[in-house]
Formats: sequence, C-alpha cells, structure tokens
Amino acid sequence: MLALLLAALGGCHMPAGAESDRQGAALVGAGPQLHGTLGFPDVRPGQRYRFSYPLLKNRSKEAVEFTGLRLLHVPAGVKVLGYNVYSDLETNGFLLSGREPGSRASGDPDFSSFHDYYKKKYSIKPGVLSDKCGSVLLEVTGRVRHHLTGCRVEYKQQGVAYHQDFHCEFALDSAE
Repeated sequence: MLALLLAALGGCHMPAGAESDRQGAALVGAGPQLHGTLGFPDVRPGQRYRFSYPLLKNRSKEAVEFTGLRLLHVPAGVKVLGYNVYSDLETNGFLLSGREPGSRASGDPDFSSFHDYYKKKYSIKPGVLSDKCGSVLLEVTGRVRHHLTGCRVEYKQQGVAYHQDFHCEFALDSAE
C-alpha cells in the first residue's frame, strides 16, 4: 500500500453548472502530485484505478468550505466514474493511488473499506492542513495515449464560490 503519514484535502462534487469562474488563492498544495507523475503501467480496458488529489492547506484567514473536485484534462480511453473523500485518520496516512477490485494487486489499498465523506459538508479552518483526502475513480475504456492532468478544487469562502487549479499528472499507460 502506498501511504504517507500526512494529512490530506477534501471535497465534494458540485452540481453541474454550479462551478465558479472566480480564481481563488486560499489554498496551498503539497505532496508528490505537485512535483511528479503517479501512475500504472500495462493498463487494459475494464480496469479501474484511483488517484488522490494533492494535500491542501488553508493559508487564508477565513474558513474554506469544500464544494467540489474535478480533473481538468481526461484523455480518450479514460472515463471518470466519480470522486470520493477519505479521512487520513482512517486510512493510516495519505493514500496516493490504488487499483480497484478486479485490477487490484498485492499491497493496493481497498478504498471501499473506508468511510466516504464525499457528501458531507465540511470546512478547513484558517491555517490548517485538511484531515480529508479527495480522490478520483477512473476506468480504462480504451487505449490511453496521454496523461490525465489538472486537479481543480472548488470551494466557498464567506458564501462566495471559488476554484483553484493544482498540478497533478496521472499516467495510465496502455499495455500495447
């Protein structure tokens, strides 16, 4: 199991059309996603994978209420099945990635065994690193020729909706 004993971010998916065009600056990211690529080799259609978003800290003087997560660039051959939020207090640290049932290898975490905070409202207090971890569940539907990139985090501060984009790069390299 890939795990780091770090705190993590959180979030919930916003309804379609509710996304903000307002660029925020309340969050700062951390973690390996900001500096490299997470991924798996030899993926095949039908297999499912999960990747975690970067760790996030509220660097502002106001609480941040998470409202959504979204990948910005999803190439052909990959389908986003959904987003989840897990507590690093329940997962024994920050889980970077994993294969889902049918694709799972020895040592991969079983995300289905963790409580999903996806639909719960919660905030990150000023100056605090979140204890929640957002993740995206993906299914390979065909040959994947490009990496998935761009992790968008959507949130509200004092009732105003914002988004921030963070570097992330996830590789699902085809076997062929």
